[in-house]
Parts: sequence; structure tokens; C-alpha cells
Amino acid sequence: MESIPAGADRCAGIGPLADPEVTGLTNDGPIVAFAGFDAAHAGDLWLGDLRSGAVEMVYQAATGIEIASPQLASGHLLWIEWAREAGVDYSVGGAGGPGVTEWWLNDMDTQSRRIATLAHDHTTGFGGATFADKIVFDGSRLGIEEQIQDAATRIVVQDWPSGKSVQSVTVADRVYDFALTGDGVLYSAGADRYGPYGTDHMHLMDCPREGSCQTVAPDVYDVAASGDVVAWLADPSSSQDSDSLPGARLYTTNAKLGPAQAVSSTEASRRSQGIRGIASGSGMVAWWEQDADVGPNTLTVWTPGSVAPFHLATSGDSVDVSLGGGWLAWFEDVGSGDSSTTRVRAVPITAIVKP
Repeated sequence: MESIPAGADRCAGIGPLADPEVTGLTNDGPIVAFAGFDAAHAGDLWLGDLRSGAVEMVYQAATGIEIASPQLASGHLLWIEWAREAGVDYSVGGAGGPGVTEWWLNDMDTQSRRIATLAHDHTTGFGGATFADKIVFDGSRLGIEEQIQDAATRIVVQDWPSGKSVQSVTVADRVYDFALTGDGVLYSAGADRYGPYGTDHMHLMDCPREGSCQTVAPDVYDVAASGDVVAWLADPSSSQDSDSLPGARLYTTNAKLGPAQAVSSTEASRRSQGIRGIASGSGMVAWWEQDADVGPNTLTVWTPGSVAPFHLATSGDSVDVSLGGGWLAWFEDVGSGDSSTTRVRAVPITAIVKP
């Protein structure tokens, strides 16, 4: 692997931010957005410009409201808000589910800062019919993952900005992740295990706008897609609950879902290794590789046609990464406990990928 130093001459940044803890990084070029992670800031949204290093809080939800799944593209910042019933603790880091009584899908024009509510409902059991769990927004389409009655999941894809529905996929199993492709929707799903956040017997499905859904690969969890690049994380050991099976590997292919290529450097049988936070955009894939035997997570990048992925030299540890508008952005968490700080870092793709 090639190690490319992310020096001050090529790498832009915001921070360090000692407070609050942040999550949900999303970027559109050098413009970034993120939400609060800790309970005191669960309803806060920040917008920053990596070129100037400026950052400001642009939205603060009502007390007791949590923000989840922020998405930034084409000058718009979209996010979900959840309200929980009294006595149900904050989920920490935007995990929905038990206790959520009501949800909203909001849109902010990042220039005018005007906010519009695109959708709103109460959840099943509280007078409504749906629970919005996650959104994916690429500037031309909006995908909404909704939990509906009978423990099923529905993925609705809308044209942007008209809001016209162009596709709807209903899944009997629990959906773990989904992505928008040029021809439809990719999603990973499996059976419940240990409650609503554990899944096994996973599989990846491709659902084109025209035609029926087809199985792409087994044991798949995280999914990412943009343009002609599709990536997914397969983990047979977790999916089939067996220590004798291979562990996590990252695979990539093209938008036509041709033969998949394993691109991560993790060795499948080592329990100390793993992959966190994958992103696809601007013609490449990025992720964090974990190896408890050698130290902090490593930010890793792969482009189609490359012999092997390469590492970016970062100054801290993280699991958040985002690709959009020709820039790669990530969090760097430095220190621990009360002394921990977070920086938002980013670099233009042209600075790290040779023509």
C-alpha cells in the first residue's frame, strides 16, 4: 500500500472540537455537515466550510428531539428527527427504534437557511403507520427507509426536487443498509437476532426500477454506491454466527454488478481486524480498517483499476468518512476521555489520486 501524507499543504480542516461529540459526517465538496452524538447535543446540526475552517450551528431541534441520517448534496441538507415517549432514554448516536413516537424529514437550503418539512408521521403503535429509519440523498434522488406494519421495511425512492415517487420496494426481512444505484436500489437484509439491532443470515439484493429483485451476494452488511462504483461489506462469520468462517472483507464492482473484487487488506480469519464506515463517491471507495494488534484505525482509499488500495496518513482515529463533490472528508478523534477532541479533515480527490 502507498501511504500518502495528509499534510497542511493539501489537507483542509475544522477544529479541534473539544465539545460536543459529533457524528453523521456528510460532505458536498468542501462543505460539510454533522450532528451531535451526545445526549446534550442530539438535536443540533452544524455546517462548515473546510476552505476557511469556519463552522456554525445552523439548526437546533426542540428539547428531547434527536437528529439522524444527515445528508448533504446540491446545496441542500436533509435529515430525520425522532421524538421518543417519556421515560425512554436517548439512543446515543442516532439509533432509532424502541420508544420513537413521531418523526419528521426536514430539508434546509444551505444558502438561504430556509427549512421545509418534507414528510411527517407518527410511528405504528402511536397513531401512525411508518417509522423513517434512514435516508440517502444524492442531489437528484431521495431514498427513504421506513419500517411499516408487520415488521416489514419499505424503501421509497423519490425524484428530487419534485418529490415524485419513482420506486418502492417492500422487504419482509429487516433491512440493515441500502444505497441508490443508477438503475434502482441495493439493500442488505437478514433475520432479527438479539432484538431489532442484531441481524444474521444476511444477503444483498438488487432491485431495478423495472423487473424483479435478484440476490447479489450473501453475508452482506454495509452498502455504498455512487456512479459506476458499488461497494459492500461481507462478513460471513457474523452473518452465520460461526467463528470458523471468514471475517469482514470489502468488495467492489461496477454499476452493472459484474464480478466483485475483494479490495480490503484485512485478513479474513483474524478476529482483531475489521472494517468500519464505508463511503462511495467521486469515482472511488473509502473506509476505515481496524487492526487491534497494530493500533488506530487506518483511512483507506481504492479507485477502479488500482492494483491495490492505499492508506492516508491521518493524525487520529475514527469510523466516519464521506465522499462527495470531488472531496474526501473524515473525522479524526485525538486523545481519550475528557481530553478527547475531534477534527474534521478533507482533501480534494485530485490531490490524492494520480491522473
